[in-house]
Amino acid sequence: MLSFVGIATAQESIICSYTGYLNSEKDGGHVIVEFEIRGSKATEGKFKEEYQVLQNNKYGVVLARTFAEYSDYLKRPTVGGYLFSIERATGAMARNNSFPNDSDAYRKGTCIFR
Repeated sequence: MLSFVGIATAQESIICSYTGYLNSEKDGGHVIVEFEIRGSKATEGKFKEEYQVLQNNKYGVVLARTFAEYSDYLKRPTVGGYLFSIERATGAMARNNSFPNDSDAYRKGTCIFR
């Protein structure tokens, strides 16, 4: 007889849409991201980037991805992070970028929960 003992974690998907970070809608385009939330981690679908779930309750979801490392792409240390704040009742979303050596940026958008 086989038996399995483990903890099941609920999975939730959130799809968000916002304007990109370049100067205009035409240049920046529209960004669509999908997060798969499983416990204390969220994975962004397209790039497989991992976010930490800071809050996930009946009011909303807050996700963070942080850095304190050397970037081969930028050829310098990178310190900072991204924060997604998503309200369940309205689907309103804010994405905030925070890096000491770059200009801060934020975007507002909308999300749907699946």
